[in-house]
Amino acid sequence: MDRNSIIEILKSNNLKTTPKRIEILSIFFESNFPLCAEDIFFILNTRKCDINLATIYRILLTFSQNKIIQVSSIIGRKAYYTLTSSNHSHYFICLKCNNKSPIDTCYINQIESKLEKYNRKVISHHFEVYGICENCGGLDDEKKDN
Repeated sequence: MDRNSIIEILKSNNLKTTPKRIEILSIFFESNFPLCAEDIFFILNTRKCDINLATIYRILLTFSQNKIIQVSSIIGRKAYYTLTSSNHSHYFICLKCNNKSPIDTCYINQIESKLEKYNRKVISHHFEVYGICENCGGLDDEKKDN
């Protein structure tokens, strides 16, 4: 997404179009995976952007309050953020290395259909699976053979 489009998103949410907000929002449009504040801090440092972690957290809070991004938390660990969009994604997140892998299938849609039968309308959902990835020894050799 180009800079002008990002500025429009900020303006449409009545937010100031500061260089730091523009830069952070552009990072989300470049990423296919959830990002934590530290990920964003690292990316901004590689781009020679002078920003501290507290400012990043404040901007992320502002973006989430304006529903530009959505928050998903790992209990006892970091919060990860993704752009809010109509096409949703789900992830497997490794608790050892924090690697995030997309899950292709959404079974929650089936649950939503069943809820509609009880006159309940689901507005949105968020689904993540936490475990240990294959690189961190997710399944030992015995379990792989079974």
